[in-house]
Amino acid sequence: MIAGSALLVWSIAAQASPITLTVWTIDHPGQYDYVLAKAFEKQNPNIKIHVKTVDFSDMVHQLARAMATGGGPDITYVDNPDVALFASRHLLLNLTPYVKKSNVIDTRDIYPGPLKAVTWKSKIYGLL
Repeated sequence: MIAGSALLVWSIAAQASPITLTVWTIDHPGQYDYVLAKAFEKQNPNIKIHVKTVDFSDMVHQLARAMATGGGPDITYVDNPDVALFASRHLLLNLTPYVKKSNVIDTRDIYPGPLKAVTWKSKIYGLL
């Protein structure tokens, strides 16, 4: 799901002022998310990525609590069963317009099951 939010990052990458994005990931991903963040920062020097690791079992609670208080990450992992929960409360961004404009992502290349898992009311809220 984190990859889907990268579409939004591309749209702000052209801004001149420095930007810091907070990314929440689950458990202990080793160095994978941190390596990706550093590589992205190298390609986009005006964007800094702050990666926070959250236990999988506590992600929904921490995310709901953070969003209820006006906080929360810019990019996050959301387990498939929780996509509809957060989308129905308008806590996730509808990615459909970004996916449609993308010349990298083609939903025909995504298996129907996983795509359905991140779709709510015919709108895409995440990518796997």
